[in-house]
Amino acid sequence: MNAKKLLARWLISAACALVLIGGLWPLACPATAQDVQGDVLFLFDTTGSMYGELGVAQSTAGDILSALAAECNPGFAVAHYRDWPPEDTLPWELVQDVTLDQPSVVNAINSLSAVGGGDWPESVGWALHNSLGIGWREGSVKVVVLVGDAPPHDPDLGADGVLGTADDLPFATVVSELVAAEVRVIGVYARSDPDTIAYWNQVTNATAGRAAIGLDNPAELTTVLKETVCQVITDHVPTQAGGSLRGGVFHDANRNGTWDVGEEGLPGVDFTVYSPGWETTGYTGDDGTYGVVALSESWWGVRVTVPAGWEATTPTDRWGYYISKMGTVYTGINFGLATPEDEEAAPFVLPETGYTAWAGPLLLIAVGLALAGAGLLKRTPHQR
Repeated sequence: MNAKKLLARWLISAACALVLIGGLWPLACPATAQDVQGDVLFLFDTTGSMYGELGVAQSTAGDILSALAAECNPGFAVAHYRDWPPEDTLPWELVQDVTLDQPSVVNAINSLSAVGGGDWPESVGWALHNSLGIGWREGSVKVVVLVGDAPPHDPDLGADGVLGTADDLPFATVVSELVAAEVRVIGVYARSDPDTIAYWNQVTNATAGRAAIGLDNPAELTTVLKETVCQVITDHVPTQAGGSLRGGVFHDANRNGTWDVGEEGLPGVDFTVYSPGWETTGYTGDDGTYGVVALSESWWGVRVTVPAGWEATTPTDRWGYYISKMGTVYTGINFGLATPEDEEAAPFVLPETGYTAWAGPLLLIAVGLALAGAGLLKRTPHQR
């Protein structure tokens, strides 16, 4: 090989090496937390039962902020809530808006006191709703650390503080607002009240794609904050409003598994929407329909509980609805119920779930193409 050809090959090899290194560089040196701007609102329930957790936050505030600043350098804000009159007079208060000044944040946390409280529910929904309007910095990943031990009023009383008026705020509406605004909530709950856990899981799963975090004792709060806040900031994925599942439960008078014209919806039927490690329950409305919104990326299912005196004419557990990061809406997930007196009709046919009817043929085509690409379906020429 002459010198010119050797030099040409060397140059080509060097160019290929540079291209390869350029392609692998993002994998070898991934973006660090310092490349992402985040803002964190610490939102505390400050009723009397939160004395222990608030005390831990105050005694370790400086340590927590320093650790987070070293890892992902976010801005910080502080707010708290209790309840509406007559139980309390502090449904929400912003004590410190977003700032990089750590001493101001420490002072704000130390200014809080855990007192009062009356009935069990607190103004959680109103506090989360108001968190949307604080001074989040443009381009920041917005994170709310919700620390409490009591469920929200559902619906919350709204701006007028009066239940039963037009501005009442259902918790599901608040969750949808948070998802649409791309505010991620890290739910941290003290004690083990089932209602609190359910609501904390609902908002945390919908906005941050994870389960809420329970504290076995107040001292764990420091570790939880250090381990989760920067991870949520750096793992962020821009999203649109989360997906939803909608459908109804109907009186399938002809037992054909289809909600036909003239067949009535059945109100008050228990339903559960679930994904791995998370679920929420509810009742069908007056027209027999249901809907759960702001569901995060995952596989989802719906199941219903058959009331006494009724029989199922469709599956009572429907699984296989995939919601993408960009949000996916499924409608018509219906469940038929009949009474023993209803007439027999066509034989039962399993209705389609989230998978479409053409998914099977497409899967076979994809497998065939994969095998062909691997050379397993390559035609062998005849020997002459």
